[in-house]
Amino acid sequence: MIMDLIITLKLEKNSQNLILTQQKLYKKLIINRTTIIKTGIKFLNTVYYAIIFIIYLQIIMLL
Repeated sequence: MIMDLIITLKLEKNSQNLILTQQKLYKKLIINRTTIIKTGIKFLNTVYYAIIFIIYLQIIMLL
C-alpha cells in the first residue's frame, strides 16, 4: 500500500518533469524558428538590394 503510494508519487513527479522539459524545448523551438525567419528576411532584403544594384549598373551601362 505505502510502496504503491511512493511509486505513484515518483511517477507523478517524473511526468511533471517531462512536461516541464517538453515546454522548455517547445520555447527553444519557437525562438529558433523566429531566428530562422528573421535571418531569411535579412537574406531576402540583401538579395533584393543586390538585384536593384545590378539593374542600376545595367542602366548606367546603357547610357
